Amino acid sequence: MTGTFEIDRVSLSVVVPTHEVGPWVSDCIRSILRQDVVGMEVLVVDDHSTDSTKAIVSAFAATDTRIKLVSAEQFGGAHARNQGAALAQGRYLIFADGDDIIPNGAYSALIASLERSGSDMAIGNFLKFSTKETWEPGRAWRVFDQPSVGISLREAPSLIRGRACWNKMFRRTFWESTGIEFPEVTRSNDIVPMTRALVSARSLDIIPEIVYLYRARPGNQSMTARADKASALISYLSQEAECARLLLEYGDEELQSQYYSMFLKADGWVHLTRFLQTRSGNEDPAVMEHAALIVKALLRAAPEHTRHSLTTAQVRVFTLFADGRSDVLALLNSEGQIGAGEPEATIEAFEALIIATAAVVEALPDEPNLAADALRYRMVRPLLAIAHLLDEGTLASLMHAVAQYRATWLSGERLPFFHNEREAVAICERGSTPELLVLSGVIRHAGATSTAVQANGRRLTVEIELNGVAAGSRAALRMKHRRSGAEFTSDSVELQPNSAISTLGFIVDRSQLSGKGIWDAHLLITVDFVQAEVRVLSDRRLPQIPAGKSPQFIVLPIRRVGHALVTDLRHPAAIRALYLPFKMLKKSRRDRRSRQRRLDPKISAS
Repeated sequence: MTGTFEIDRVSLSVVVPTHEVGPWVSDCIRSILRQDVVGMEVLVVDDHSTDSTKAIVSAFAATDTRIKLVSAEQFGGAHARNQGAALAQGRYLIFADGDDIIPNGAYSALIASLERSGSDMAIGNFLKFSTKETWEPGRAWRVFDQPSVGISLREAPSLIRGRACWNKMFRRTFWESTGIEFPEVTRSNDIVPMTRALVSARSLDIIPEIVYLYRARPGNQSMTARADKASALISYLSQEAECARLLLEYGDEELQSQYYSMFLKADGWVHLTRFLQTRSGNEDPAVMEHAALIVKALLRAAPEHTRHSLTTAQVRVFTLFADGRSDVLALLNSEGQIGAGEPEATIEAFEALIIATAAVVEALPDEPNLAADALRYRMVRPLLAIAHLLDEGTLASLMHAVAQYRATWLSGERLPFFHNEREAVAICERGSTPELLVLSGVIRHAGATSTAVQANGRRLTVEIELNGVAAGSRAALRMKHRRSGAEFTSDSVELQPNSAISTLGFIVDRSQLSGKGIWDAHLLITVDFVQAEVRVLSDRRLPQIPAGKSPQFIVLPIRRVGHALVTDLRHPAAIRALYLPFKMLKKSRRDRRSRQRRLDPKISAS
């Protein structure tokens, strides 16, 4: 039997709560036993496991007296940790979860620092790993960039971003005198005791070395995942409210900033959005009201500059939740936008959608972009998609609703929509059902394909085949600058009579385009006074424009655009770089530009 020691010589107590960790507990125990610490006790407190966990730990305990297996007196990971801490005899105390791994030398590094400094606690860096990846959460905090000894929380406020217990070693006298205990809650039972430890420590050490490997495992059986969704959210938010109170008493502005940034942008944001994505919709109203009150209080307490740094999605989600409108949040996507969904093909569904959308906009009256998104994605686009399926009376009533909501939400404002969407709104305001049916038909059926492109000096000639549009209609080529939004529209030409496919030719002169960069090609089709815009796609066989002497146009194959016809108007000296293989394109263009700047001041100025 190995690891024999006298109880009064225990230097370190390691508390390991376990619950159903049979597949991983052997790795955890072995990694702890490999630590080069003289006088270490390992207190494994099993939380009513029904798998092989207890048998595996018992086998280790039979051959190594450092291990003591204890059955938890109550259910829950917090009780297991508290029970283990109460049994601890070591000068120092540390915790480890039964499915994680301790790197070699981790505990000795923490002990050595505490022995030298006399600090109350030492904190080491850590990694998280899964079956697919390994990452270092603390890298973004910059707190582990260099060692620190005998400092306070004020000197390293970003430590508040890491509130797990397993990468921290405590002087046991400090732990007991401070009265730290893990609360028996369903979620996040270590964030309050770790916050209390951080604000109570007279001094603490920071160890840059990796002292813990956290296993992020799938499924819902880990200690942090065993909770009902609504009760888990309340558990978490209640713990955050207590953390906020402790930090307010501590009284440091930078620490407050770090904490609320973490809550609103990271921990709190993740918990809230995860709940909203998986909620059943049948939550107890009293529970939801309680959660809303906590979020509202935390949101109000956050520094103004922190609130102003939130993304649009974060502002919308926290505001709506705090106002008790979690029902409305179901209409927003992960970016906090009213995103496009499947078109609703019944009048009942579409009317219900309009009512629900109105609720979102009314809940956030100061966000015109949200109102525009509602009109665009939840009303205009579905209406265009299903117009041909509706009888005239139903279509007229829905068009009237769109016009009314436009007047209510965005009266007098230019809509930030694509051409077809703006045209649809204008038609709804006019109340012309035939025009909307024409627009819907062109959008659904028209196809424009570029079959030939030629460049001759300053001119670009484009040949386009158009189908799905009635004879007698007219079409014009519209070029749009991708960055600036500048547009050029050619003269219109009439479609060929008695032909299912019309072949159209357009000439664009360099002087008609206002700047360098990428210009996208569209056809502006006029049918019975209705104008619809159709993206021009390129034939897969379309050859790249030959270089010629010094062409100023080129059809550039850009992967993210697919087969859309894109012209790239550039300085002639840069054209040659576009003929290199795609992988070499960016590097060659950058190198060539750099050389040209050194040799030609005119190019540098351009």
